[in-house]
Amino acid sequence: MDGFDRRFQPQFHLRPFAYAPRAEVQPYYDMAREYVFGDRMFESNQGPSFPAHLYMISGTATDPSIALYRVASNFPSPPAKPRSPGCDALAGSTVNTISPADGSAGPTPFPCFDRPALSDFLDDRNITWRYYQHQMGAGLWHAFDAIKHVRYGPDYANVIDPPETILTDISQGKLAGLSWVMPYSAHSDHAGVASSAEGPSWVAAVVNAVGKSKYWRNTVIL
Repeated sequence: MDGFDRRFQPQFHLRPFAYAPRAEVQPYYDMAREYVFGDRMFESNQGPSFPAHLYMISGTATDPSIALYRVASNFPSPPAKPRSPGCDALAGSTVNTISPADGSAGPTPFPCFDRPALSDFLDDRNITWRYYQHQMGAGLWHAFDAIKHVRYGPDYANVIDPPETILTDISQGKLAGLSWVMPYSAHSDHAGVASSAEGPSWVAAVVNAVGKSKYWRNTVIL
């Protein structure tokens, strides 16, 4: 150990060393034992929630209007205003970017980008999709709100609130060809954010719903 944790504020000092007791995440162990456990995987981006969710829908966190820089932070300015990036962010909001080449700081654009997303490829092939999220508008986990042609086009009708709507869609035979499912903050496993231990149960509920439906034979769950 090189003392990297010493740079954190005292209240965050132990976060890098935290783990979830097995009893709290038993559904994950059950699914890993029955199916596949990806234990040699690393996230592609170097940044917090906002760029991480951009990766999930577009495979990148770049700003196409700023060559060679990637979104690195989800803290818009001025800091006194709510930290909710996207095309619906408050006027004056910005996000930090970095150069992948050397990690140097880049421009600070408004968090609304117009680049290809996976939804575009699905549309081209007439494959339906939905993105289930908690509430509408700007948000750290509201990735499609930050894609301009989706946010201001007909595809935004595929962004669904609340996320548990997917359970109804499955039971009614209305599951789309591809679905992204976000949790409520309380139902996530996000360190320092989740206010309950319901994350594993929420994931298991979605998996079990698919397992009891007609979709089980031809559905991949990641």
